[in-house]
Amino acid sequence: MSTQPALMRQAFLLGPRQLELREVPVPEPGPGEVVLRVEVALTCGTDLKTYRRGHHPKIPVPGPFGHEYTGRIARVGPGVQGFREGDAVMGANTGPCYTCTYCQRGLFQHCESLFDDMVVGTYAEYVRIPARVVRTNLFLRPPDLPETVAPLIEPLASALHGLRVLRPWHERVLVVGTGPLGILLAFALEQEGNEVTLVGRNPRRNEVARRIGLRRVLDQVPEDEAFDAVVEATGNPEVWEQSPRWVRKGGRVLLFGGLPADQRVIFAAYALHYEEKHLLGAFHFTPQEVKAAYELLVTHGTRLQPLITGEFPLGQIAEAFRRLDRGEGLKYAIRP
Repeated sequence: MSTQPALMRQAFLLGPRQLELREVPVPEPGPGEVVLRVEVALTCGTDLKTYRRGHHPKIPVPGPFGHEYTGRIARVGPGVQGFREGDAVMGANTGPCYTCTYCQRGLFQHCESLFDDMVVGTYAEYVRIPARVVRTNLFLRPPDLPETVAPLIEPLASALHGLRVLRPWHERVLVVGTGPLGILLAFALEQEGNEVTLVGRNPRRNEVARRIGLRRVLDQVPEDEAFDAVVEATGNPEVWEQSPRWVRKGGRVLLFGGLPADQRVIFAAYALHYEEKHLLGAFHFTPQEVKAAYELLVTHGTRLQPLITGEFPLGQIAEAFRRLDRGEGLKYAIRP
């Protein structure tokens, strides 16, 4: 059994824009669980929104923070199979129960207890990985996959779930939004053989998309084109409402960018009824999409390195979020 310290540093979000480091006990693994020595935790849009608002329906605040991770297993709990101490791993933040009504219907993203025991608090030196994640959504990290890219398995799985809902097949697809998920959606769409147009107003983010190799990146939607499908990836209610304008008759619109729970949007009835434009929503991911994200990262993950704007030690995590809050950068790698 490897030795580990009794205490560790972990970032806590106390309220809007209030981050602090605390010394807390290193977690112990229970049955089926592992404890990870975190090597890299990535910032994400959900964390940024929570940082700004000081609350989130699925993340307790005040509380530990972060959920995109990779690292090495420091401790293995009773009954764990397929992993041992020292293994480099990467994984998602949730896993389904497989027993509730939704899981029995294959709707694992709506598992009734999905967020009851999830990976949270990865901006830390160690983190506990629950048994349901170890069982389903934890993978060995290939030695040639960069540590800073491996945590993308979680947002990439969300992108792949969105495409599973959209079901594009060698079509002309418009993706609006050049945030990390917009770029991941466009990347995944191209990998599946679609003709993708990615649109964003931020020149620096557009340049990142081009460095990744995306073929068509524009600063505005071409008004003289009608696409087979549109993916809204801004989380802006005005863009939600405009999205049906850009799709052909009988086309599909995936409303991927999340809005606040009480937000209302308005759509023109004519387009939905007479032109049969279909509005679709997508949330989270299933084990199938986590595995697909892992396989995509294994084969093409190094291309996504430009998504990582820079790195900060754990002690400077507040500076990383201040920069994101000012619109500087896409994702930062936090190294404990």
